Amino acid sequence: MKKVSNNPQHNFIVFSIAQLLSFYLSYEALGKILTDGVSMYISDKKPARQPDVIVLLNENLDKIKTTRIEGAADIVVEVVSLGSNTIDRGDKFDEYEKAGVQKYWLIDPIRKSVSIYTLDADGYYQQLGDTKTITSQLLPNFVLDTQILWQDDLPTGPALVKLVETMLD
Repeated sequence: MKKVSNNPQHNFIVFSIAQLLSFYLSYEALGKILTDGVSMYISDKKPARQPDVIVLLNENLDKIKTTRIEGAADIVVEVVSLGSNTIDRGDKFDEYEKAGVQKYWLIDPIRKSVSIYTLDADGYYQQLGDTKTITSQLLPNFVLDTQILWQDDLPTGPALVKLVETMLD
């Protein structure tokens, strides 16, 4: 039986994170997000990747080309599924690190855990650990309680806007 790399729970989490980040970036006028389906080219020697969510801050919006992203995103979010666990924690991890993706958020709904990796001065990821909140120096005041991600009904529309407004108050 073929392992599924995408499923409804995976899709709901990707959609909620993408919306939340989009609202946040819009309110703060910090950048843009792109979702799975847009390729990120980081090396001629490696295949292009299509992360679940790509965050590009204003200073890197020139990486957005007609058909792809050229170069490393500021933040990449991957949501682990049964078929992607090895790739997300292995090949993609190594490629994003070498390419210079500043922050790598690995959301694992199977284990109900979030791992946040940040690139250090030597170009290696340091894990901030499995965490109960998602934060980033790249996104001032962005704080997300990860328990929200494990709910049966994830917040949508107005609830996400309220979350962002709470972060920015």
